[in-house]
Amino acid sequence: MKLYRITHPNHAYDISGMGAKLYGGRWNSEGKAVVYTASTISLAMLETMTHTDVEWLRKPFSLNILSIPDHLHIQKLTEDKLTSDWRNFPYSPSTVEYGDNWIDNRLTAILQVPSAVNSFESNFLLNPLHPDFYQIKVEEVKEIKFDLRLVL
Repeated sequence: MKLYRITHPNHAYDISGMGAKLYGGRWNSEGKAVVYTASTISLAMLETMTHTDVEWLRKPFSLNILSIPDHLHIQKLTEDKLTSDWRNFPYSPSTVEYGDNWIDNRLTAILQVPSAVNSFESNFLLNPLHPDFYQIKVEEVKEIKFDLRLVL
């Protein structure tokens, strides 16, 4: 399986989860490392756009293509299992708590969650603390640019 992530070029090969650890996110609190990825390149772009200032979108980014071995178990969380406020911003405490528990308990290396931007698609969280995480590799990095018509 392939997963996609968009980063600043300086962090193209970094899948430590340090950015999420520093700032927290929908599925993790500050201090908890996790890597956010998307099921498609388009979703990765949408997710990036929701968290990035328009001026930053004028700059080149790196598209990371990650390779996930087929034998790795993926825990799936569906929208019907979430509280009604799961899409909220600021983030719902329920999603942060769920993600923190998943990270701390090291249940799987990968957690599939619905995207708040497009719930017909999925994001995949990668847990750097899980013993199988080392099997996840950045297979390829390409430059990617945003079409600013989407935000102007």
